[in-house]
Amino acid sequence: MTALRPSDRHLRPEGLEEYLDSGVPALVPIAGDPAVFLVVDPPLQRVAVRVPWTEGELPDLGPYRHFTAETTVRDGARWAEFAVTGGDVLMDAYPVVCAVADRVQQQGMPFALAVTDVLGTYHELLRGLGRLTDQEEVGLFGELLVLDHLLGELPESEAVAAWRGAASEEHDFGFGDDDVEVKTTIAEARRHWVGTVTQLSPTQQRPLWVLSLQLTTAGVGGLTLPELIAGVRHKLIDGDVRHQFETRLTDVRWSDDQAALYARRFRLRSDPAAFRVGPGFPAITIPALSTAGLPVERIASVSYLIDLSGLAPDPPPTVLESITARGSRP
Repeated sequence: MTALRPSDRHLRPEGLEEYLDSGVPALVPIAGDPAVFLVVDPPLQRVAVRVPWTEGELPDLGPYRHFTAETTVRDGARWAEFAVTGGDVLMDAYPVVCAVADRVQQQGMPFALAVTDVLGTYHELLRGLGRLTDQEEVGLFGELLVLDHLLGELPESEAVAAWRGAASEEHDFGFGDDDVEVKTTIAEARRHWVGTVTQLSPTQQRPLWVLSLQLTTAGVGGLTLPELIAGVRHKLIDGDVRHQFETRLTDVRWSDDQAALYARRFRLRSDPAAFRVGPGFPAITIPALSTAGLPVERIASVSYLIDLSGLAPDPPPTVLESITARGSRP
């Protein structure tokens, strides 16, 4: 996230950290007109700006997970508070809170307008507060597109059980005799990033497949990630299966509270293609590095880009036949 700092008229971030570390709630005046206060509440992991409240509607902050707007009565007067909650984001979001005070005191904006103006200005910054990266969004969309297709081919319990989500050292999908790594790209070429030397290593001699998906962003049509998730949920009838699916979503850091941040629409650019990971597949693995005589123990990290453009797909395993034959276009 891009680092921002509040202006000099505000409590410095180091000072805010001291207040939070003290564990004692505090009310810090912010010089200017009208009277505005910084509210620091360490027990609740909450920081807010408090301004005089007149009339009107509070801004709708439903799409924002960490921000709230409310009114309160203190010393016989009514105030409005714009707050950020959550110890993991307080320091990053503090400049946003200060910016609301600046809009009210220096530009004379009403509270609701100040809040919406600041959130609009810092929208790209706020996308980083717990949001999936663009690459993670595309990757999750691809995996769920496969799961959505499987729900039309397999019993729901088998389909959801096959999706391993963020399970450590596991491939994306595991079936009876095959493992599948789903690779999704929005590039025109069929190119995919591989993040580790184990990602394309077969597990216990089980056949490993790469299912390559090419997406394109769609101005109209297609699906957003939240819409795809809603569609999968709609197909799950069994409560236990639904719970397993929700657990998987949590494991990959999906949050319904931030659904409004995922507005991009995707559709398949081409039909999915399956590739068997074997001697002719462009994979960097520990056995391959060892065979080449390289000191594997001294290679701390590997990340590489594979280009499958023009490579002939392999006849897929039965479970992937239908998705590669006719695609699964949203």
